Amino acid sequence: MPKAGKVDDSARRPMKRTSSGSRPGGTSSPSAVAPAPKIRRFGEYVAAYADFLGRARRWAILSLVTITITTGLRLVPPAAVGFVLDNILGQKPMPPTLIALLQALGFDGSPREVLAFVALVLIALALIGAALTTISGFNNHRLIHHLRERFRRRLFRHLAELPLYDMQHLRSGGATTLVSHDTTVAANLFSIAVHNPWAAVIQFAGTLAILTWLDWRLAVGCLIFVPLLLGAHRLWVSRLHSKWRRVREAYAELDGHATETFAGLRVIRSFGGERRETRRYVQKHHRIIDQEMDVWRNTQVVQIAWVLLIPCAIAILLWYGGGRVLGDAAIAETGTAAANLLTAGDLVMFLIYLALLLQPVSVVAGTMTAVQNGLASFDRVLDLLDRPTMRELSPGRLKIDGDAVVGQVTLDKVSFVYPGSDRFALRGVSMEVPAGQSVALVGASGAGKTTMFNLIGRFYLPTAGRILLDGQDIAEINSDSYRKLIGVVDQDVFLFSGTIAENIAYARPGATMTEVREAAAGAGALGFIEEFDNGFDTPVGERGIFLSGGQKQRIAIARTLIIDSRILLLDEPTSELDPATEAELRSRIAPLLHGRTVFIIAHRLSTILMADRIVVLDNGQVVGDGTHDELLATNQAYRDLMQLAPLADEAPKRH
Repeated sequence: MPKAGKVDDSARRPMKRTSSGSRPGGTSSPSAVAPAPKIRRFGEYVAAYADFLGRARRWAILSLVTITITTGLRLVPPAAVGFVLDNILGQKPMPPTLIALLQALGFDGSPREVLAFVALVLIALALIGAALTTISGFNNHRLIHHLRERFRRRLFRHLAELPLYDMQHLRSGGATTLVSHDTTVAANLFSIAVHNPWAAVIQFAGTLAILTWLDWRLAVGCLIFVPLLLGAHRLWVSRLHSKWRRVREAYAELDGHATETFAGLRVIRSFGGERRETRRYVQKHHRIIDQEMDVWRNTQVVQIAWVLLIPCAIAILLWYGGGRVLGDAAIAETGTAAANLLTAGDLVMFLIYLALLLQPVSVVAGTMTAVQNGLASFDRVLDLLDRPTMRELSPGRLKIDGDAVVGQVTLDKVSFVYPGSDRFALRGVSMEVPAGQSVALVGASGAGKTTMFNLIGRFYLPTAGRILLDGQDIAEINSDSYRKLIGVVDQDVFLFSGTIAENIAYARPGATMTEVREAAAGAGALGFIEEFDNGFDTPVGERGIFLSGGQKQRIAIARTLIIDSRILLLDEPTSELDPATEAELRSRIAPLLHGRTVFIIAHRLSTILMADRIVVLDNGQVVGDGTHDELLATNQAYRDLMQLAPLADEAPKRH
């Protein structure tokens, strides 16, 4: 008989965290408590976004080049309008170079033919602009879809590899919001923060150059209020980032509440909690509405300023420019030679260009507001990606051959504290389990059975100490290699919403139907499966809702049996079965345990007696280790548990 489990005396002393957050003698664990939001600089956002763009940067460049040309073409029509008013409909002479060009093209240079030529040029430019806009839009949309896929793939994989305590803190609703909504908003940042502003900047720069060439004094008058408004806008919008982030977090909490409610609908209905949960949901939603209205009010202050700016600027320009036109016309009538006289065509052209000048400024201003929403979602994505995964916390590189594994498991002074807690779930546990031995873990609720289970399965990492497989620290073993050695049957069985065959074969993709049937037969599931009309092709529903608890448990056992596991982790594997079915299944499972190292969390006496050895846990420590008879004779804690032996099959299932 192996030595009884020992408690390391040093583990009785409270451990102090190091400044880095790790604990002496063990692997650091991320806190399950959400870290404070990280404040990022502009360059960090750009670098992170460029990384997500990857090979799609060429699409981004092509989109920006085409939108640049398209924007430049938009600046031609106002000049054409001014030319028509002054040179064709007015008295201003036509440029000699234009007359020469028209004559070379076969036109006679008459006003009507010049007017037709101008119209044809504008139509041609419009067609070219439409084609380029389509190309730019196509590349922009292709890029956004590429970004969504990249965001979601990386985020989904990262979520799947996070430590379980991080996922439990995040809640399924929060994870769903991140993967579906926040990634969409973050992907749209290219359009919001780059594509549209780039077009606006090109339009602003081109228009300003033309206005300055026409009349620099009018151009300065148009621009005088823009810096003041942009400065005020920047100060105001800086308040929106934190507000949008709180809105995004509130939506994640709301989705989490909805997911939790529907998952626990049976319990809610059992206690008549439908109205109470509905009220809680509505109250949370009302708080979100209040937050969004607060954002809207802050946004409208700036929007109103821009709505007033353009009409006021046009009115001032009409007053001043109209006066200039009248004055310059009077000068022209006297026959006095003067340079830079302002004509009616110039004024109309100036008014159109003024709208083209202020419109991109308004776009950029609105963009600054929308970018805060996008950055809030991008921040949430980056914050989650900053959380270390299990691979990063335990980056074992050693790949092992499953056929060469013997299966000896050793716990060497293992301690564990759940993140956010100061209580030891396990404290200095040392234990050696020879290959091929089955061990029943028994103890009261909270004794540490599930924690030991999860540490051996490498779902958690020890706070201190080591777990060895055949003398090798499992933290140094490649996680994929280690996972192939482990078979797990949880008490709370989870089935995917596929068919029975798909659920059994999940542990071994590519398994043949013969292998699936053999696993089902080994788990005692073949009988009820063949009673279904569709047999193994029967859908199980979401989380196996179409099956009974016992049927789900047998399918879970079959899912474990289909792989050649060296180590089995069984959490009360027969808890949902009636006595007759349990006895039958025990007789089927018993031969399958031979040659494997097995850990069984047990409450039922019948399950306890399946094991070669029994380990008694109390308050995170091993207080007994031996056979059933040895422990009854020598261990008071085990005798206390066995006083409930007549009721052992009704013992609490949670631990």
